[in-house]
Amino acid sequence: MTYIELLQALEQRLGYQHLPLNARASNMKNLFDSTPVHHELMQRLVQGLYRNNACRVLTDTVKRDACFDAVITVRQETLKNGTTDVDAYRLLDDLFQVLGELFPVLPEPTEAEAKRTADVLPFPRRNSR
Repeated sequence: MTYIELLQALEQRLGYQHLPLNARASNMKNLFDSTPVHHELMQRLVQGLYRNNACRVLTDTVKRDACFDAVITVRQETLKNGTTDVDAYRLLDDLFQVLGELFPVLPEPTEAEAKRTADVLPFPRRNSR
């Protein structure tokens, strides 16, 4: 998934009011179409996602762990702030839930699957004459 695809998925699930993306955005400066409800919070989030994934353009690939690290950092800063309102807190919770849906955790391989290095294929016997 690319950075812009991630943001589009977040916009679709969280709502335009929280992440109003500019459909013709070509860089970070013109990313928003209008002002989000929690403008400063969303700016920190999108910049953190961009930076943690080492993106250079909007079409760079993002990784699950880098995305969660970015959101965790912003969430901790926001929760330490004494003026954080309930809506911002809920938005961050919703964001974690959506990221979990977009980047599902893959089950760990079983011990037998982890040790398997090759498949043994049986060859049919040929009659020797």
